[in-house]
Amino acid sequence: MPFNQFTLSQDSVIIFFGLLVFWFFGFSLPHVLALTIPTSATIPPLAAAPDTTAPTIPILISPSDTTTTENSSPTFVWRRSVDPNGNTVIYTLFLNDIPTYLQILDTGNTTSSNYTTHLDEANLLLTPTYALSDHTYSWYVTASDLSGNTSRSATWSFTLDTTLPPLVATVTQISPTTYRQTLMTYLLLALVIVILLIFIWKRRYNLILLNPQFLPIHHATISHSVPNQTSKIYYPKANSHGRLYLPHLSRYSTLSIRVQDEKVCTTCLLSISVKCKLYTLILNI
Repeated sequence: MPFNQFTLSQDSVIIFFGLLVFWFFGFSLPHVLALTIPTSATIPPLAAAPDTTAPTIPILISPSDTTTTENSSPTFVWRRSVDPNGNTVIYTLFLNDIPTYLQILDTGNTTSSNYTTHLDEANLLLTPTYALSDHTYSWYVTASDLSGNTSRSATWSFTLDTTLPPLVATVTQISPTTYRQTLMTYLLLALVIVILLIFIWKRRYNLILLNPQFLPIHHATISHSVPNQTSKIYYPKANSHGRLYLPHLSRYSTLSIRVQDEKVCTTCLLSISVKCKLYTLILNI
């Protein structure tokens, strides 16, 4: 090809002078190609969103607020928290704003140096290993996840008092009027009891034995018996005109009468006059 027919395009001239400049500053052709030819790049994965949601608030159950207990190792009970992201929840129990029981696991049934815990359905129970001293305590619980998000319960208080309450003796002075009224009441009650006993003991009935001529019979032996009781024997005297006092005579009484050891008469009382307390028996002898 004749020289006058050889033509260079503008792009070819730019590339030629560019290579000449890179060669002058010490760049080799592979370096130039590496700078001019783009390569594929690896895109890193997107980072996960940070956890900023705290667990639900613990709900206190026991010891109840403003109560008094004698138990020096009271069991603290609260409802367990739930983490929205399913992370592990760790509790801290504060007494008087001091973190006293630490690293309390949500799984329960654990033993630490100063407490033991166990689960009761949705509740977590913590019992101190060492006895607390008598004092008024405020307490609350915090729930934290592994991302450091924390929620706090309400603050309750209780009083620990292990001393026995003092015995208080109350002496009430009885007024003279009250004393006299009480004494009279007991005296009247005693009098009524005595009268009742006398009435029961003197409850006797008069029995008169007569012959068909309505004359009193003096020489007789009377056996008076009542069901379920021992029979008793009575002897009327001549000077009593045939009148004999029989105690507790009733319609259920049975009389066995012997006159002069010859005649025998057995009769059952079917009626009796309670008003006059007199019963007349005529013997046909």
